[in-house]
Amino acid sequence: MLNELAQRVHEANAKWWMDLKTGKPLERNDGELLMLVTSELAESLEGHRKGLPDDKLPHRPMFEVELADAFIRLLDIAGGRGIDLDATKASMTTEPHWFVNFSSNFPECLMRITYMLSMTYSWRDDPAMFARGIAWSIMAVRTLAYDLEADLMGAFEEKMAYNAQRYDHSIEGRLAAGGKKY
Repeated sequence: MLNELAQRVHEANAKWWMDLKTGKPLERNDGELLMLVTSELAESLEGHRKGLPDDKLPHRPMFEVELADAFIRLLDIAGGRGIDLDATKASMTTEPHWFVNFSSNFPECLMRITYMLSMTYSWRDDPAMFARGIAWSIMAVRTLAYDLEADLMGAFEEKMAYNAQRYDHSIEGRLAAGGKKY
């Protein structure tokens, strides 16, 4: 199931993996990709801390949609790097210490996931460990959403649909002044 989601997300995000001017494939930087996940977690914290609705999907809490954004980014990394999430998850005999026993403290949970992303970056030269770090991070986001009774998959589906029609995600929008470069 995770592999199908990763493939779907990566296909939807193919434009982020190509040079905007030439259309040729880009070799995305691992630090950049993982930092983008971290930024989604930080936005989730702000939404939770302030009890805000999401600005794009205002019928949903911001923390829930930003967790879905982190989930989307992690799946995109898996798809872009060719990580077999189902096999990686199945091969893991233990979960890392930080993943077990999420506390009820939301910021601490986000910090644990951020720590895992940092560890994943340190494993960028070891494909098997990098894959595990991505898989563990995906499981952590899913577990945290479940523990919070957040509708991660509902927010995921709605955000995928929303992103598909965003001007600022189009090549033209990205090439415009102030457009998203990555």
